[in-house]
Amino acid sequence: MILKEYRKYTAYCDSCGDYLPPCDTWGEAIEAMRDEGWHSIPTRNDEWENYCPHCGKTGGG
Repeated sequence: MILKEYRKYTAYCDSCGDYLPPCDTWGEAIEAMRDEGWHSIPTRNDEWENYCPHCGKTGGG
């Protein structure tokens, strides 16, 4: 998930809770996730789950 906190966007792993440094925009948060090898998976609720490289390789939660 990506949360907006204090005008910054932070990506969190939906499995282990690991996170990336806060970014100024949503797009920068998405780019940071891609750069770090995170995986995003769509859910049935039209939302997205995000997994760090470790959890993404093990199938997430």
